[in-house]
Amino acid sequence: MILSSLFLTTLAAASAVFAVPASNNNRGARDVSRWSIKDSQVVPRAVPQIIDTGRSELKNARRETNAERMARGLPPMKPRKLFESGTKAAAALKPRTSATPKKTILLYDVNGRSGGNLLGYWSAQFKLNVGDYTGCYYLTTTCSDSITNPTWSSDYYLRNPAAPGVPGNAYGIGYPEIGAVTQSDKDASWDTSTGNYNNAFIAGVPGKILNRGWSLRIAGQNAPPQVTLYHSYQEGNIRNWGTGDYLQSESNIWDCTGANGECFPFWINPAGVRKSAQLVYIPGKYSVLSITSDINKMLLEGAYYSATLVRMYIVDDYVCPN
Repeated sequence: MILSSLFLTTLAAASAVFAVPASNNNRGARDVSRWSIKDSQVVPRAVPQIIDTGRSELKNARRETNAERMARGLPPMKPRKLFESGTKAAAALKPRTSATPKKTILLYDVNGRSGGNLLGYWSAQFKLNVGDYTGCYYLTTTCSDSITNPTWSSDYYLRNPAAPGVPGNAYGIGYPEIGAVTQSDKDASWDTSTGNYNNAFIAGVPGKILNRGWSLRIAGQNAPPQVTLYHSYQEGNIRNWGTGDYLQSESNIWDCTGANGECFPFWINPAGVRKSAQLVYIPGKYSVLSITSDINKMLLEGAYYSATLVRMYIVDDYVCPN
């Protein structure tokens, strides 16, 4: 009985202590006994994701608009780059110089521009120091080395404004006209009945009367070829010293009235008769250009067994590939 009374007395005293108002001992404490929080009432807040791009950046952070800034009297923000320097996007937006179209002469295979293959370009300069082919125009596969702004006139002249010369030449002249030079008198006859292939190399000729003790009459329409020193092919040679034949040259041999600017060569023989000709490319080490009366007969010649027909076009706005 004594122990029971003592326990009840102690319990009553403890209850009295915990019943003291909160304002007396724990000022500011809150009674949370009435709280009832359900899981469905807890809404998680989005945690901004940190993206490591070399600088601190909040992917989900809202960016203030320029309209909001201006409404508060602030200046607009600087434009943002939407790409990093060094990326493909940056390279694509970098200012670049556009390729400048040029007027030049394209050389195609026998099928031409309508379905053939581009073989290369008409050279701007001559082949040099290549023996029998010195002073000839050639086919180049480098567009920057091609002729620029060739001009054709209705009197059948084809001109190279660069008027290339042969370094160290004795005459100090350039050759603005594009013509052809034969290796023999027989070639100049352009007579296919003899079995000759009548070859003439494409070279430069002055196209003007020269007051140098030797006058070259400009070959007009239906005028025969000329025997002269003034041409770029083996410059200074008037004779083929192997055969003793004279070299003969002609300039106005181009009819450029074909479709798509196509030009067709021809030849005027010593009798003043116009003969058709074929433009030929001799591939290999020299890649020179020539005209012939019959490529089939030319192919029988050991030196020209690889000759092939080509077609030429003057184009006004060709853009060289990179």
